[in-house]
Amino acid sequence: CRFVVAAGNENQDACNTSPAREPSAITVMASDSSDTRASFSNFGNCTDLVAPGVNIISCHNTNPSGTNTYSGTSMASPHVAGVAALVLQMFPSYTPAQVANYIVSTSTPDKLSGMGDQSPNKLLFFGPTTTG
Repeated sequence: CRFVVAAGNENQDACNTSPAREPSAITVMASDSSDTRASFSNFGNCTDLVAPGVNIISCHNTNPSGTNTYSGTSMASPHVAGVAALVLQMFPSYTPAQVANYIVSTSTPDKLSGMGDQSPNKLLFFGPTTTG
């Protein structure tokens, strides 16, 4: 079984934290709007890719239509979970491992800076040129 998890927000090797170190999980680092790893984002070879995670507008409990701006790998990982749902819509017979492989293999390589030791330089991508 595969899950999408946040890498963590301690600016350390994600292999030192749970659930980020779980090898069956898709572990997500956070980036900012300049395609730099967020200063707080955990990193390393236990991570799989990066998604936007700084200044993300999200729901807030102030009222039914309330929003607030948040930063964290917990803001980045839902982007990947959403893409996983879209991949499953396109390919309903895919196994969790195939979904994870699809997401990682179609990500944009080598566009991020400040990645940290042994981190994959792969930015989440899903769009019209994404194919199976």
